[in-house]
Amino acid sequence: MRRLVSLVIDLLRGLPQVSKPRVKRENAMIDWWSLYYTTPAFLVGSLLIDMDDRQFVRRILKDLGNEKALEDMMLALEVTWMATDMNGQVADWFVESQKLGLGSIVFF
Repeated sequence: MRRLVSLVIDLLRGLPQVSKPRVKRENAMIDWWSLYYTTPAFLVGSLLIDMDDRQFVRRILKDLGNEKALEDMMLALEVTWMATDMNGQVADWFVESQKLGLGSIVFF
């Protein structure tokens, strides 16, 4: 599992280089080129225990914009990471999201 997480993180690190926005965003809408890595960033992010990897995922999601769905994803990740750190094992992001009343997180 660690190898798989590492491979996805490496893939996510390369995606911004090939999918930079073609024009400067003028609103809070997520960039079309970025739609394809919010879900893998979130799902892999929920499994992370390394602080540098967590910071990388934070930066990816933050740089994508300030849409409500992205804010909910970040909140769910932060709470999941907190539960992971407190319990000593990877927490379930869905359970942690439900505790916050986030309901279903919309994936792009």
